[in-house]
Amino acid sequence: MKRLMDLFRRKRDAGLEDEGAGDWAIVRAVNEGSGEAGIIRIKTRKPPSPDIATFTTAVTIQWPYAAPSLPDPDENERMLDFERSIDELTGENGYSELVQVRTGFGNKEWLFYSRDQGTFMESFNELLHGHPAYPVTIEFHEDAGWDLWQQTLNDLRARGTQV
Repeated sequence: MKRLMDLFRRKRDAGLEDEGAGDWAIVRAVNEGSGEAGIIRIKTRKPPSPDIATFTTAVTIQWPYAAPSLPDPDENERMLDFERSIDELTGENGYSELVQVRTGFGNKEWLFYSRDQGTFMESFNELLHGHPAYPVTIEFHEDAGWDLWQQTLNDLRARGTQV
């Protein structure tokens, strides 16, 4: 859990602690049958940007890993390096916003919403220029209603989770 708070620490260290940190929830999920665990970090409401309605493309970035539950510490550190490297894809960039990160059950997934697939990919590639190749796949889905994000939020709330 400590490492998952890196996003908030980076914001705090940059003097941005009051800008949206309270809009996030971190939820631990456990499969009662297998004992495998997962963690979901999710934005609890849409960003307040006046043009958020133009962010109609859901972007999922997936990183599969071998562990059945959470990634091992070395792989987790690589994932955190990757996430720090693409940090500029969210927030006040005018074209994309990170709204959810799911880790567990052999997969880490970042969910962004973007207004422009081309700009997103151009920035993604620039931010990772010179980095080693990461084992990720990227998919784009038209989702003007933010249904992918909303479904997870609704599922968490239906289970009584405080989000």
